Amino acid sequence: MKECFFIILFGLVLLSGCNKDDEDLVPSGQEKNWFVIEDKPGRFNQLAYDVYEKTGICLFVNDTLGREERGVDAFGNPVVHYEMYVLGYGIFTQRDINCALSADTTAMLEAGRLINEYVIPNLPKDDEYRPKSFLLVDTIYTGDYGWSSAQGKKPNCSSEYAYWDMMGVTVGRLYDLPGYSEEEKKFWAGKVLAINILTLLQTEYTTEITEFQTISKSYYNGQYYYNMELDRKHNLYDSDCRELGFLFWKLVGQNDYATPQIDWKIAPNQNIDLTDYFAAVFTYDEVEFESKYANYPLCVSKFKIMKGIVDDFEQKYCK
Repeated sequence: MKECFFIILFGLVLLSGCNKDDEDLVPSGQEKNWFVIEDKPGRFNQLAYDVYEKTGICLFVNDTLGREERGVDAFGNPVVHYEMYVLGYGIFTQRDINCALSADTTAMLEAGRLINEYVIPNLPKDDEYRPKSFLLVDTIYTGDYGWSSAQGKKPNCSSEYAYWDMMGVTVGRLYDLPGYSEEEKKFWAGKVLAINILTLLQTEYTTEITEFQTISKSYYNGQYYYNMELDRKHNLYDSDCRELGFLFWKLVGQNDYATPQIDWKIAPNQNIDLTDYFAAVFTYDEVEFESKYANYPLCVSKFKIMKGIVDDFEQKYCK
């Protein structure tokens, strides 16, 4: 009985000790916050600082966010930590993605201006759906647009507009941006905005999106056109993508898997199609779009559905 009593008493002492240790485990407050924009000279630095001061959102143009000396090693050499913006970062996975940084200050400034004027003001007010940063790069390469870590850029490779991960949003196509028309710039901003809220749209508007996607469906065999691969032998190869309800082909070029290589086209997947039409609603009013796509009734039908989704979304989340 005495042994049992002492065991219980010993356990209580250990428990109280653990609780005391837990109470002492508090953050030091010395950890560096890398998602802070400091006031530095330079046109882009000043733009980024202004955006950060007003919105709390960071604009980066380098995937190295900063460096910090952390003491010395056993030989007396300084230990330097470099904090990186990790592309494709997730809790359990890291997606296969690559990018090329921009060296064009004019393109950086224009991208920053468009994000400041068009993207950030139209983000949801809830912080849950607002990115903490935008990394502005020359090009983004992913598997969707003809790139792989094993093979690199394929013959038909092109750059994505934007890519979302837990670090923020990587924004591409800066190589083309200065030469865009105002219409093209607004579409670019619409694509960047759309990638931020794609998951929210798919969750909140499942019925409408199903109706939207059903329009791009073959009435001959009941299959969707999404991700359809067309070579010159395919009876739809000479079709205009707009005849199938798409604004653009996803990829156009040579199939590097074929011997000899042959020309082919690939239709967009569902996510690309949704962001294309979201950007179109962001760019055109209904009259403008119907005039521009008067000969493509499937596109007009999809635009009207997306317009209803966007209008409802803005009322619920952005007002």
